[in-house]
Amino acid sequence: MQLTRKGISCQLKLCFFLFYHSFIILFANKIVCLKQRKSSLFYLHQLINMFYNSLRLIFKQKPLRSLHLYRKNLCNFSTAQQSSLYENELSVFPEYQEANAFVSQKQHSQANEKFKRVIEILESSHQTANPIYSHIIYQASKNILNTQDFKSISAYMKKGYDLEQNKSSELAQRYLQNFIQSTVYFDLDVAYKMLDGMKQSREYSFLKGSLQILKGDSEDAISNLKQFIEANESNQDSQKTLLWRAYNNLGVANWQNQYPRFNHFNVMDDVVKKNEPNVETALYFKKALLLNNQNMKGDKVYDQIERTQDIIPKEQIARIDFYFDESGSDIPLRALSDYLLDGHHSKRHEHTLWTKFYLKHHEMNHRDTLYRPLVSIAHHCQVSEMLIKSEGLFNTALTMLDNNKTIEKALCEYYYAQMIGKIEKREQESEELKKEAREKYKQFPQWHHWMLYVSLPSLQL
Repeated sequence: MQLTRKGISCQLKLCFFLFYHSFIILFANKIVCLKQRKSSLFYLHQLINMFYNSLRLIFKQKPLRSLHLYRKNLCNFSTAQQSSLYENELSVFPEYQEANAFVSQKQHSQANEKFKRVIEILESSHQTANPIYSHIIYQASKNILNTQDFKSISAYMKKGYDLEQNKSSELAQRYLQNFIQSTVYFDLDVAYKMLDGMKQSREYSFLKGSLQILKGDSEDAISNLKQFIEANESNQDSQKTLLWRAYNNLGVANWQNQYPRFNHFNVMDDVVKKNEPNVETALYFKKALLLNNQNMKGDKVYDQIERTQDIIPKEQIARIDFYFDESGSDIPLRALSDYLLDGHHSKRHEHTLWTKFYLKHHEMNHRDTLYRPLVSIAHHCQVSEMLIKSEGLFNTALTMLDNNKTIEKALCEYYYAQMIGKIEKREQESEELKKEAREKYKQFPQWHHWMLYVSLPSLQL
């Protein structure tokens, strides 16, 4: 296509604009590099690449895209320069260098102790307004996310949020979301209260609905989760990771709405039903699983499961090696398996297939938590009066849970106690073990048993 004079003039102006800005940045960068006593060749190479890529787009008659790309790269370039400058200033602290060494070795708890020491030094010398303080809080926060120390994660995220809420709204929102999701493990009321800071976020109705499940507000949770799904159903690509979680949590909210007082320490027949169990709840879990594993479209088993309007396809599934491999699939698999066993007695035969998928997923992806499907299978065997097989599976699971300090161990011990109560002459042993399991269970907040099924996005900055 021929260019007009006006088009050529526009291109030349854009070329001059890019050249002028690149020259100014290069000059400023030279000063920074002199301060850091580093070579500027690396930064010069980056600038040349930025300039060249933008020029290519200009001469392909895509000036707006060229400017967008240039600005984006410029922002990343500036951030990298600033980060390098902060790293240089922080390198005077031996503890900071030791922290980075621990991070590279994936020794995150040890790294955290070193980061804390540098932070304490900066705070005691009144350096909290210095940009390097924000930088080390960010680095320490990224490191602590690799641990399960939720109180420490919460504390770092609060510091980060307080620092960034008036500067970068995007980073502040990430800090806040991480703060909410880590705090929920030990203080649900504080986490829920902080949700107000996310009202303008796309994730707001999803997070609010998810936390309302933990608070026991199932009807409000259903309303908020449906609102999120309706707003994002047509835009699955950008909200894929949250959309499948929203369907999973909607299933959990429906389950809770049917059995408001449900917990694993009640025999299900003794729990007062608010609503009759329905297939819709199980289908929400199935929908979550299919959305999370869309990369498997085209597989015969996947297509059979997707095509049917029921929980499982009527056709016989011959492929026993099939499994849902996407990360996070264990949560809807667990929810579906347990709901069909505990919450929907008439659908217990469907439970068998989903438990096979649940077991296969853990065998291939999460062998360290293989006790989870084993407990589900053992509980199924107990319900079906296969007590010898059930006891063997429970013993295997309890061995794997030996050093576990979560609610899962208390639940497994209680299920085991229930099972041996059905064996002749072991009734007294059963009652003693039930009592011990209940005492352990009471150490955890009431909402923790629902957290086994609610899916929240991973913590990340």
